Parts: sequence; structure tokens; C-alpha cells
Amino acid sequence: MTLRIGIIGVGRWGKRYVKTCLGMTDVTITWLCSTTQETLKKCVEEIPPAGKIRTTTKYTHILADPTVDAVIIATPGTTQYTIAQDAIIAGKHVLVEKPL
Repeated sequence: MTLRIGIIGVGRWGKRYVKTCLGMTDVTITWLCSTTQETLKKCVEEIPPAGKIRTTTKYTHILADPTVDAVIIATPGTTQYTIAQDAIIAGKHVLVEKPL
């Protein structure tokens, strides 16, 4: 079984999660999210098979996708609680980069 994930926040730490997930055999990144298109573009340029990964500036797009099993939240600490709560309510498994 392949775990389909979305990564919310692709700055310094988020890109590390992207690289880690790309190296895992049972994980597929299906979405990347950042608040800016510029950050998304920089991240996608560094990913070899980026064509199959969707991007968005609204994390709610990831949460609304029924094919996404889990999300990794690597955003500033002030936003993590709300995003994590929304993800749990949406039925997603959640990994938060920092302690809440």
C-alpha cells in the first residue's frame, strides 16, 4: 500500500521532508503547498518527477482531496495548530514538524 501525502509548507524544513519522502518506496507526494507561488516554483524545480505533484497556495485544497491519506505540516509555529486541527477534522493522518 502506498501512502499518498501532501506537504504543507515547502520552505527550508518542508523541502527536507520532500527529499525524505521522495526516497521512500511506499510514499507518494501528491500535493505541495506554500503561501507563495515563488516558493512552490523553487521547490518543484528541485524535484525530479515534479510533473505528477500538484501545487497550491491553499492548504484546504489538499484537505479536500479524498485521495490524500496524510499531510506533513512544516509551516511557522503560529499556523500549525489550525492547519493540524483542520487536517484531523478532514480525516487525514498528520505529522507536525514542530511541537505544538
